[in-house]
Amino acid sequence: MSIFLLILLACAACAILVIGWLLRYRQRLELLAGYNPKVTHNKKGLAHWAGNTFMGMAPLQGICVLLALKTGLVLVGCLAYIAVSCIGMIVLALGATQYSNLN
Repeated sequence: MSIFLLILLACAACAILVIGWLLRYRQRLELLAGYNPKVTHNKKGLAHWAGNTFMGMAPLQGICVLLALKTGLVLVGCLAYIAVSCIGMIVLALGATQYSNLN
């Protein structure tokens, strides 16, 4: 069961990497939750910031999964994965405010 969980988390990290690529290189801002084009003054900058954040977060999540597989500490690996995800989302949200007209 724990191997299945780690495989599922690895697939989620791959999906986050793909979303980051779509944001960064294709400017698909509609993939961001809460994106409002009326209040964004620099769409390219926001796509660049969000894509880089996702593309930086996904390898760190993959490392958490690989370490959990190698050491057998699945709970610690899952908690590290969650910590990386939460910190990445906070960085994304705080950095994305610089592209809003609401400041």
